[in-house]
Amino acid sequence: MSMSCNEPDDGTTPPSDVPSQGTPHEDELLHFVLEGSEEAKKNAARTLAALAGESGQDVGVLQPLVTLLREGSEGAKERAAEVLSRLARNSEDRSAQIVDSGAVESLITLLKEGSEKAKAWVALLLGHLHSEQQSRQIADADALLPLVSLLKEGSQMARACAAYALRHLVCSSEDRSEHIVSAGALQPLVMELKDGSEHGKEYAATLLDILASSEDRHEQIVDAGAIPLLVMLLKDGPDGLKEWAASALDKMACKSKVWSETIVNSGALTHFVSLLKEGSDCAKALAANAMGHLSYNSEDRSELIVSAGALQPLVTQLKEGSEGCKKEAAYALANLATNSEERSALIFSSGVLQPLVQLLHEGSQDTKYHAVALLGHLAFDNENRSALIFSAGVLQPLVTLLRQGTGSVKTHSAMALGHMALKSMERSAQIVDAGVLQLLVSLLKDGCEAERADAAFCLCSLSLSSEDRRVQNDITEAVPLLVKLLKEGSDQVPKAKATAAASMCNLALGSRDWALHLISAGAVQPLVSMLKEASDPQLRLYASSALRSLSTGSKKRPQDGNLGAPAALSEDFTTIASTSASEASVSTVAAELLGEESAKVSPW
Repeated sequence: MSMSCNEPDDGTTPPSDVPSQGTPHEDELLHFVLEGSEEAKKNAARTLAALAGESGQDVGVLQPLVTLLREGSEGAKERAAEVLSRLARNSEDRSAQIVDSGAVESLITLLKEGSEKAKAWVALLLGHLHSEQQSRQIADADALLPLVSLLKEGSQMARACAAYALRHLVCSSEDRSEHIVSAGALQPLVMELKDGSEHGKEYAATLLDILASSEDRHEQIVDAGAIPLLVMLLKDGPDGLKEWAASALDKMACKSKVWSETIVNSGALTHFVSLLKEGSDCAKALAANAMGHLSYNSEDRSELIVSAGALQPLVTQLKEGSEGCKKEAAYALANLATNSEERSALIFSSGVLQPLVQLLHEGSQDTKYHAVALLGHLAFDNENRSALIFSAGVLQPLVTLLRQGTGSVKTHSAMALGHMALKSMERSAQIVDAGVLQLLVSLLKDGCEAERADAAFCLCSLSLSSEDRRVQNDITEAVPLLVKLLKEGSDQVPKAKATAAASMCNLALGSRDWALHLISAGAVQPLVSMLKEASDPQLRLYASSALRSLSTGSKKRPQDGNLGAPAALSEDFTTIASTSASEASVSTVAAELLGEESAKVSPW
């Protein structure tokens, strides 16, 4: 979101910028600024600011005003700070001229020692000087601490100006953000949310949103009491303020389930739903994104979100919203559909299929990513929805994304295709005909561990659902890659080892050739290690199933008579059992495998 500037009201009505008798000559105005009475200096300074604003020119006032900052009376300094602030507003050129004129040191001195109004005008001016170079120069001149002091102790107008300056000074610097937090800025910022003017609340909320970008500060922000007040602004604030409050809450929900619980317990869900229905496009996107973060990996919060009435407005945004709203709605709905047949059925029955298919063709990469994820969750373990999704024409766009998309889009495409291949030989055959196998091999070869895991998942689904020899014969390259994934998969991505083992299980049962091929590629030892060492019972189950399949598959009658004898596999298992004698369970299982039948398994 952009940070617009609303100039705080100082509670006075300024005189007319241009006298009714006509505009005095600039030299005469400068004379009044430098040598006139206090009233004359004030009126002349404002008139010069107006002239500069109308003409877009400097009109020669900057250097005299800077001189006034250094040498004038208290009132003159105040007026000079005011005029410089007005000149700098929305003008990068004048802002640069003010800094280049040497005004910064005098401004910081006035910020520390000037009158209340002078400090406010200086703070406002410093907020206008917000290029990164200017912000760095101002911070280096020791402006941050006096601004924090003004935020703590100033008048309502001064506090608003201080918050405005600080948000611009820290927005592009983590070091400066940490500096003001260390100086004690959080508590007065939270108080500004409660007691500040409308502008002060807006600037405080935007600054809190910036500070919330670092997860390390979330606990401090929560301890300062920010969440209930941000939720209150989410409910009662003006539109712009609701957006900043939603953004800050979203950032905290994104990083922590603890703060997510706090946000939900503070009553935010109802107000997020209201924003989804009635807010600006920006507010709707932020609300949808927050719903996505709050529902992530939480069954309880997902149910509360549905109970709050979020599903239909999210579906409406998916169908009719802006590009940003569609992306965030797809993200939220994907998380709500995860691991819930009931919520998946509700979402699917709301008419999301055609909008999702359209997003596969027209959405941005990020939007496609979330749309594909949602399609995969909706297809998961449901034959009826899988058939309807497949018949809606998703195959070609998913294959295109698997071929051309970014890494994360590729993995979700593989997952979605894998879910639709399960339990359907017809769909599996069409997926193979579309050229998916070589794309999966490429992903197994070049992807990160998570991407390789999803490629193995799709491969496993195809091998589970199809007796088509192409699944076994056209992916010779995949075997050493599956073995490598089995050996190198980390505990952080347990699905990698599981899907590799499941793929081996189904390939080995598909043909004797593949059972022996997998053995010669070195699959047995990492499977036994997985059986011995994995702490997850499901991983041990996959290892056991794969080993049984290798044993059973190798005993099938050879189809071409060119591969080794089944005895080779028996010897391999016997060797493993004997070398693992100290592990009774492994020895027992390995011995039992030689006589057990096996069945194909579903992927992770």
